[in-house]
Amino acid sequence: MFLQLLAAAGLVISLAALIRAVSLHRRLTALNQHYWELRYDFGRLRARLAKIDGESSGSEPDEAAVAPEQ
Repeated sequence: MFLQLLAAAGLVISLAALIRAVSLHRRLTALNQHYWELRYDFGRLRARLAKIDGESSGSEPDEAAVAPEQ
């Protein structure tokens, strides 16, 4: 009788650990995705800022960068 209770308790504990591990895996996957999205957005914003700084520095723009007026 005692061994059956011990086995049942072990089964319940292992199922709880499995559920917790699956939950943590989902959370880690979501955090990883958010990290890469933020890193991508940071790169885009950094490029935009560099472009704005380049335009406001007072240097003359390249002819290739200026669109022809029509």
